[in-house]
This record gives sequence, C-alpha cells and structure tokens, in this order.
Amino acid sequence: MDFSRINIREWIETQSRIDIEANRITARDGATVRAYAGQINLRAADDPLNPIVKGEARIYLERGSRIDASGVKNVVLPMSRNVLKVELRGNELRDSPLQRNRVLHGKTVSVDLRDVDANGRIPIADVSGALARIERNIDERSTEGGSINLTSSGDVITRPGSVLDVSGGSVRYRAGYIKTTQLVSGQQLFDIGKADPDRHYDGILSDIVKLHPKWGITDTWARYGVGLKRYEPGYVEGKAGGSLRIAAFNAMLDGLLKGQAVDGKLQRPPATRTPGSQLVIDLNQGSLQGHQDVRLTRIARPGQIGEDDAFPTQLTKSGEAVAQTLNLDTTALRRSGFSQLHI
Repeated sequence: MDFSRINIREWIETQSRIDIEANRITARDGATVRAYAGQINLRAADDPLNPIVKGEARIYLERGSRIDASGVKNVVLPMSRNVLKVELRGNELRDSPLQRNRVLHGKTVSVDLRDVDANGRIPIADVSGALARIERNIDERSTEGGSINLTSSGDVITRPGSVLDVSGGSVRYRAGYIKTTQLVSGQQLFDIGKADPDRHYDGILSDIVKLHPKWGITDTWARYGVGLKRYEPGYVEGKAGGSLRIAAFNAMLDGLLKGQAVDGKLQRPPATRTPGSQLVIDLNQGSLQGHQDVRLTRIARPGQIGEDDAFPTQLTKSGEAVAQTLNLDTTALRRSGFSQLHI
C-alpha cells in the first residue's frame, strides 16, 4: 500500500477488508491479521448455507496471535494544516444576506478548521465545499479504528497473550503558527471563524479601506502579507475507536482486548471527547440454541482448552451439562478502553 498517496476528502476511499471463512480457523503464535482502520471478518461455520445452526465450528486465537483493525497512530502534520482557504461567493454566503454583496464577497479567506462545525459551517459562511476538497494521505485517512467481526456457529476462544485491537489512532500536530482572516468592524477585530453574520464589517485586516460617506462609496485595496498570526504549541488529536463483535454459541475470552481512544488536550470538554470503541458479545445469534451464562467478575481465571479440545462444561443444579460460564474480568475491561459493552 502506498502511504504517500493523496486523496481528496470527498472521494470515497474503499475500506480495506479481510474475509476468512472455514469450519475451523486458528491463528498461530506469531500470526498477524491486520487492516488499519479496515474491516476484518472471521467466520467459522458448520454449514455455510445456514451458519446460525449450532455445531462444532471454532475460531481459536493462540497466545502471540494478533487481529488488528486499529487506527494509525501519531500521524504527523504541520500546525498550518488546521487552516482552510476558501473563496466566498454567493453559495457560501447564501445564509448570510447581510454579507452577500459586501466586503467578503469574492474574497479568499483563511478559516481555522477547528471552528468549523459538523455540517461544514462557520456562523458567517458554508465552507463545506472547500472542506471536502482537502487533500489527505492514506495515513491520515486511516486514523479511526476499524471493525473486527468474529462469527462462529460453534465457539470463539482467545487465549491469554492473543490480541484483538480496534483502538483509535491519532494525529500529532507540530508546533507552529496559525494565521486566519480577521474582520474589521469599527475599532474591533473579529476572527472569521466566530464572526456574527448579522454584523456590518468595514473590511478585512490587511486591506486598506477608504470610506466616502457622502457618496455612499467604499474603496478597498488589498495589502498582502499583513495580518495577525499566533503561535500554537504542538498537540495530539485522538481519533474514534472502532467496534469488536463476537458472535458465537460459546465463548472463552482470555486474550487482550484493545479499544482505547486518545483524548488530546483540546478534547477534554464532553462535546469534543473522542468517541470510544464498542464491544458486542452475542451468545445466541438470534436463536434459542445459545445457553452460556456470562459473569462479570473482578478475578477471572483463564480457562484451560486446547485447539481441538471440546468446550468445557459444568453441571446445573438439575444435573444438566451446559457450557462453562463466560467470565469477563471487569478490571481488564476497564483497561481495555471500550466505552460501550453490549451482551
């Protein structure tokens, strides 16, 4: 994969995908299945045409094996990468009628991307078109955690020392300068990323503006290279975690689960926190064939089971042999970084 390849943001980049299907799937010591920010699907089935019928299929991860759909971490970008240049025409100013035929019309302005909302807007303009044309290489496009789906018509077993990783990646911005467009209104300056669309602006800082009140005329001359810039220290921006889904009739999960997501120093307010990863454990797959109990416990001893051993059972009070309880270590779950757990 060419990690230097540049992609325009609005183009759809096909997500990397790995599909492995068999009756028995074993990941040996030292084996790695990896698709950064991609989708990894392992499906073990007794009957491929009817995969939810309970049988003897198995997914078995040995100690030292790794399934990895995590996001790329520590992608380095310059601080100037946070600045978006956009030419403001009628379309961009369509929801700001007071600005449509004034000093901003036809001007190319610089906007701090961190002031742009989820819909590609700042209060005074719609900059979604320019936002969609940002060039990003494949590393930056692969920072969010992907998905791992382990589906078995029998059981899923992860041994201690195996790893399932859907953790989020991160971008590291180098220290540098930010220069954004400043609007002049009277004796005040307003950054364009926060400027009120209902205020009258006399001009743009770096322009020379001459007013002719008698004739109602304003003359403007551009003086390039003049403006305000500010220095910002480097920082890390975390990206969203992914999802891990385990669907089987029996499970023994003693391996390491990784769903961490980094919160940078600018992501501490609740509204800007990095979305965490999701863990889903489905032990019935929409049928009545799954009867394994699940217990959350502070101390979960790893089970003992070989690659070809039968899944261990335990007796109920009535003497019926049922699958051994799935014990989930609560301390390990907290450390895993998953913010959502569905059982």
